Amino acid sequence: MKVKLPVFIISGKSPLEDPGGYPAYARILAITLTSLGYPVHTLAIGKKQGVEKTEYGDIHILNTKLLKLFPFLHHLALAGLPYYSFIFAKEIKRIVKEKKIAKFILWGMGPWAFPGAFLKIFPQKNVHMTMMSSYFTSTRHEMKGALDAIRVKDYGLIPKIKYLVVYEIVARVFNLFEKITLDFCDLVVIHYNSSKKIIREGFNVEDKKIHMFPWYAETFKREGDKSIETTKYSRPLIVSICRQDPRKGINFIIHAIKILSQKYPNITCLIVGSGSFYELNKKLAEKLNITKKVIFLGFVADINPILTEADITVVVPLRQGSSALTVLESMSYGKTLVVSNCDGIPEDIKDNFSGLIVESGNEASLAKALEKLIKNPALRKRLGENAYKTYKSRFGFDKMKSHIEKMLSTNIKA
Repeated sequence: MKVKLPVFIISGKSPLEDPGGYPAYARILAITLTSLGYPVHTLAIGKKQGVEKTEYGDIHILNTKLLKLFPFLHHLALAGLPYYSFIFAKEIKRIVKEKKIAKFILWGMGPWAFPGAFLKIFPQKNVHMTMMSSYFTSTRHEMKGALDAIRVKDYGLIPKIKYLVVYEIVARVFNLFEKITLDFCDLVVIHYNSSKKIIREGFNVEDKKIHMFPWYAETFKREGDKSIETTKYSRPLIVSICRQDPRKGINFIIHAIKILSQKYPNITCLIVGSGSFYELNKKLAEKLNITKKVIFLGFVADINPILTEADITVVVPLRQGSSALTVLESMSYGKTLVVSNCDGIPEDIKDNFSGLIVESGNEASLAKALEKLIKNPALRKRLGENAYKTYKSRFGFDKMKSHIEKMLSTNIKA
């Protein structure tokens, strides 16, 4: 049997306990690689330092002195990318030395491949590394969406100014880190044409480095004891599951529910997820006097019951880069989707066939689409069934597994 190289996955945040696309994708990747026989080590920043052995490899949680002094930085992990990358690179060197590893693969989630740059600039003697990244978008692309989504009438002037500074200064600095990361990468994995366009135009990534193939989503219970009894909510039940980041367009969902609330008094919208705009979005719902219609659940460890009960799921970001994890999760459950015409999302959803597509940042358009589905249960059923069929035909574990196996066997020699 051919010996497989160890793979170090850098997820940034922990797949065991943290929300978000990167840790969820890292878990999926670890499961896939483990099934192919690769020894997997996943590295993440977390509150409790240690190594947890799982069915999909060892998960190394690092808790730095900086994180101990300022626990809130756990939620802003990407902001400490250069510092954390040095810590990750140091830990990889330690493991490589301890286990006497001569060759390995480093596979980062987006810019979390940056530790590979440290390891290429300061390599270990007689150790060879192949550096990879799964790329979805760029920080600057995301921040532009956040800036566009922050309306003064919704959030006030201060958040607008703050994100203007982030976009014009911080995102430009991150653009440099991402450029370095992608220049050093031997292979870059993408899943959407929109992502390919972003890294080509923004970072001049060579086509020969880029490998595109489908992936899959798998809902799972993260660590935590918060459970939700969804059957107590009145219908129709509309659900949004995402990080409370301004680019996700939660304010437009809130306004759309306000438009519909008078005509459909039983409507309920569950907003699932934590994040920097959690309190601001709650205040917006309070200002519009719809706190009984729009319910904020915060972080939920297990979203399966919510997806099971949802009548409609809404995913309407202004900038995404690729598609969204929630889109695939909802498709896998056969849910009726209303999505925005944003980046890679229309690559997954066909309008009026597997969901309804609305204009990004337009609450009137969103409210109209939601009303169309509320009035027509047969349409909801048809769209949900087609979404499920599309997911089964295009995505899945076996498809991702075969593509990864071919890519690695072709490009990396043990």
